[in-house]
This record gives sequence, C-alpha cells and structure tokens, in this order.
Amino acid sequence: MDYNSIIKDVALYLILAAFMAGMLITAITGAAKGVKHLLFGLSALFFVLIAAGFVFSRGLLIFLLFQILALILGIYIVIVVGAGAGAVIHAVLYNRRSRKTLKETELGEYLPSTEFALAAGMPEERVIARISSGFYRGGSLRGKWYVHKTELASFQATDTDAAD
Repeated sequence: MDYNSIIKDVALYLILAAFMAGMLITAITGAAKGVKHLLFGLSALFFVLIAAGFVFSRGLLIFLLFQILALILGIYIVIVVGAGAGAVIHAVLYNRRSRKTLKETELGEYLPSTEFALAAGMPEERVIARISSGFYRGGSLRGKWYVHKTELASFQATDTDAAD
C-alpha cells in the first residue's frame, strides 16, 4: 500500500469537498450566511481536534501546529473560492438585474423601499444600496425606489430561520 498516493487522494477529495460545499451553499441560497456558518463550524471542529491532539500527544503536537494551521487556512480559501463560484452560478440562474426601470403596470408586484425598510428593520438607504447592487430585486419609477415582494418573503424566511 503506497501511503503517498493515499495522502494525495485524501487531500484531493478534501479540497474538492471544500470547494463543492462553498459553491453549493452559495449557489442554492444566494447568500454568504451559510458559508459563514460552515467556516465557524469548521473552526470549532479544528479547535477541538487540535486541543485533543495536544492532550493525547502531551504537547508534542506543537511541532505540527503551523502545518495544521496552513491546512486549515488552505481549506478556508478553497471554501471561499467555491462560494465565489457559487455566487456567479446563483447570479446567472436567477439573473438579478440592478437598477431596473419599472413600469406603472408592474407596481403591484413591488413594495416602496420605505415600507420594505420598515418591515426589514433596516435604514432605507441600505435597502436602496442593495437594490442598486443587485442584492435585492427592484427598481425605480419617477425617482422612487421599489423592492419586489418576494424579497420580503425571503427576508422573513431567513429571519425566522435565524430565530430557530
């Protein structure tokens, strides 16, 4: 049994799993919140494993600490790169355009930015900035900004998920 090939295969699978995790979380949800939770969970797991290593190796793990930290940093970078690829996939799939000029007939599907800001509990300037950047689906009509009603539903869904 060749240990070098086993180590290379495990490293390749680990890198692919990290990339796919970051990509899928962002591609499906369209938000970085899931990636943040994944990175936090991995940090906690690595901290526990490093602490257990120190206990069981009676402090000899200090020689490998920098290699372990480099591995962790590498995994984080791969997850973030995967999240970037997932964000591109999400943007292509959902084709969110920023600064859409609305028509009078479309206003039934949109909320004024002031109402949305009150419901979301954030300043109106932040809502307008998010519309402009394409984070929220919306647009303007005669100098007033509007957010699509589905954004409020998705905001409330993530808000209730955070409360759980």
